[in-house]
Amino acid sequence: YKIVDDLDNIRTFNEAEKNYIITDRIYLWKKYWFEYIEAFDKSMKVMPDSVVTVYIGRHAIELGLKYLIMVKKGGIVKSHDLKKLYDEFDSAYKIQEQYMEWVDSFCELYCKYIEGDNPEYFRFPEYKGNANFAGNRLDIRWLCYNLSLIILKLLHFSGLEAEYNNN
Repeated sequence: YKIVDDLDNIRTFNEAEKNYIITDRIYLWKKYWFEYIEAFDKSMKVMPDSVVTVYIGRHAIELGLKYLIMVKKGGIVKSHDLKKLYDEFDSAYKIQEQYMEWVDSFCELYCKYIEGDNPEYFRFPEYKGNANFAGNRLDIRWLCYNLSLIILKLLHFSGLEAEYNNN
């Protein structure tokens, strides 16, 4: 049976590959980022009012920030906090571009008020004890619009717009 063979392969898989050179790591992070952007775009078309769409868009921003940090510093920040990642990104690049002016505030407020400083919260109906998930009361389209803008800003900043559009 094929499923047994696949399960055996999973059991023998030993974590992730190691010792990639930095150019390979940067390439992989860029590809992961592009895949999340594509998934977000497709989800926007199919499920525009879904918390899943927001979650994918949020992760596209996280991967974009991590990619840009890796390009500049040769490593990533091991955090899911968008504000912390944006601060590291700003520290590396000294952001002066006018079009980036409110991205830091959005990242901070998103993490603080929507995720409650817990990036896993958005995907689970009851994450902490008896705390109820309030995502169904949010304006999903407004969130997706802003996530889209930030993704576009990061793509523009990175200079990868044309490459992404050609994929």
